[in-house]
Amino acid sequence: MPGSAAWESRYDLIYQDLSDERLFSAQAQADARLVGPVSFSVASALPLVQRQADTWLASNLNVGSGSGPLSYMASYSLTPGDIIFADDIEYANLNKPQRFGGQHIGQNVRLQLPALAGAPLAIAVTHESDDFWTVNGYTQQQREIADLSWKPRHAMVNLQWAGASSGLDSSLALDCELRGSVGVPTPSRANRKRAVRISGRDCQVVSDDVRYSDLAAQTYGVAYTWARPQLENAVKLSAIDPMWGGGSMQPDIDPSYELGLSQTRTRGAWTAKALVAVRHAATGASIELVDGDTMGMPMADSDTYFASNATITRRLPTVSVSATWAHGADPLWFVPEIGQEADRFGLAVDFTRWAQTLAPGVNPTLAMSWNWTQAKTRANQRTSDNALKLNLSVLW
Repeated sequence: MPGSAAWESRYDLIYQDLSDERLFSAQAQADARLVGPVSFSVASALPLVQRQADTWLASNLNVGSGSGPLSYMASYSLTPGDIIFADDIEYANLNKPQRFGGQHIGQNVRLQLPALAGAPLAIAVTHESDDFWTVNGYTQQQREIADLSWKPRHAMVNLQWAGASSGLDSSLALDCELRGSVGVPTPSRANRKRAVRISGRDCQVVSDDVRYSDLAAQTYGVAYTWARPQLENAVKLSAIDPMWGGGSMQPDIDPSYELGLSQTRTRGAWTAKALVAVRHAATGASIELVDGDTMGMPMADSDTYFASNATITRRLPTVSVSATWAHGADPLWFVPEIGQEADRFGLAVDFTRWAQTLAPGVNPTLAMSWNWTQAKTRANQRTSDNALKLNLSVLW
């Protein structure tokens, strides 16, 4: 309430009417003693005229600060689609219009509890929703994450729960709903960081093979990291233990293990990443004795091999160039019978920054990549593939 000493000590209101970039733009700020600073902003573009605006309507609400006991953030945006500009002669021949528009809704709540053993517990909940209206109907994507963190003097504890499809692992075919880690720093010199990190996850295997649609997996790992400015090294031992869902009559799958060494180095505009790992993967299933019968499937076999990958990136003023090489790449390496070991080499050039200087009004994206792959399946079948891709998109 304005004038209340408990809630308000200052109000600021800024309003702009029909600028070159927005139909209108307004901001409001206040200081509330019980919840901290409060700010609200809203801006609207003029459809069909302000082509540079990537949103028609955007608003943000922030309550509290990151250092306070409670903070809340909410955002909403309405984005234009292809069909709105389909009658524009300059862009009509590029692509067939497919999307009317979309909206994004995001919320984040962070609560800092009283200190426990010298450090407060922090709880954060994030929910994001993206809706798209297309000529083929309506689609929606959601992302939900709840995070609990605690950072006492000699440890860092984190527990995270992710909703469906919110915990996808980009390097493994896993969707991990529950993740936890404990990090313990070790004594080190100035400008040096050393730590031991223990982690675990409860996941669902992501595969198009219907035989593994009910397969889950638990992962465990311990890592030791040491770093200094522009250089970070890590050695990690991890295990993946697949498990069938309740009621499944499938034979058990043995755990698989990986021991890896990674390094990340940065120097000026150059960034280099490398990983070398040895994997011990189960290739068969264990015997399950029935009524004392030992006849049937042989005991599980295993496969031990090396896997590695390296990436080097050079960032130039107008383009970025990167090269990637991988050996033994396989997101499903821990699952018997499916998956494939692959050797991959790729080159990519991102011209987006250069293209935006030529045509800033349509916010272009321009990139080109070449990828070569040679793969070997578990049945020792070999395939190879070459692909040259050009990615070009504009806002219209």
